[in-house]
Amino acid sequence: MKFWKTFDIEVIKFKEGLHEVVFPIEDAFFQQVEENELLEKGNLTARVKIDKGANLMELTFHIVGKVQLTCDRSLEVFDHELDITEKMIYKFGSEVKEIDESVMMITRDTPSINVAQLIYEYILLGLPLKKIHPDYKNELDEEDNGLEGGYVYVDGAATEDSEEETILKPAIQELKDAKQYVFGPYPADGFFGMMHQQKFDGVLALYHDQGLIPFKSIAFSSGVNFTAGLSVIRTSPDHGTAYAIAGKNTADCSSFRAALFLASDMVERHQAESE
Repeated sequence: MKFWKTFDIEVIKFKEGLHEVVFPIEDAFFQQVEENELLEKGNLTARVKIDKGANLMELTFHIVGKVQLTCDRSLEVFDHELDITEKMIYKFGSEVKEIDESVMMITRDTPSINVAQLIYEYILLGLPLKKIHPDYKNELDEEDNGLEGGYVYVDGAATEDSEEETILKPAIQELKDAKQYVFGPYPADGFFGMMHQQKFDGVLALYHDQGLIPFKSIAFSSGVNFTAGLSVIRTSPDHGTAYAIAGKNTADCSSFRAALFLASDMVERHQAESE
């Protein structure tokens, strides 16, 4: 696509030494990203410094500016400042392949590298775990601290040794530091109430009622329970046995049907992957 070509760096033209390329990141950048529902507006500058050596190139990304976020609590839109520094290494080798999250292999005759996806990923990883409008930050920290992630509601302020502070937030930050696409924690009521689960591949709820109540409210007739980590595929309807209406010809079999279809699809997918 023509727009993304503007983020090509023609590295083959660079001699050994230091070089710098600057990219403006504006609203059009986020609008061009497919299936992007996390960010729509921003005004940033991405400076890419290239240190080209005999055997590798080290790219240092410095991204500075503002993005538009929606407050997790008030749902008001606000500007959030970002100042991100990340590095990517390109080693010269016999083929083009990813070695790990921060190292790529390219051939010496590779004409250019496109950094658009890297810039987008770095911006996402730089987003705060807790998106709070500055006008409400102190109030929320004092009154609603503890509503996120680990607890839907907490009586009183969360302490420094709470599960959210000592386990959940550090775990999420560790995954983000490892370049994993992990976001949160979010307050469960607003998260499901605004249907934000549609923006993610998966949602981890820490407690039964925290996840199952909204899940059954949203998809009672079509939801399916799936048990991971077993040697067999196991699915079931998302409701109980309904013994009270057994034999009365009034039960809704939609969830049972959905469970059968999901199990069948998973079997076919596993068989295709093993071939």
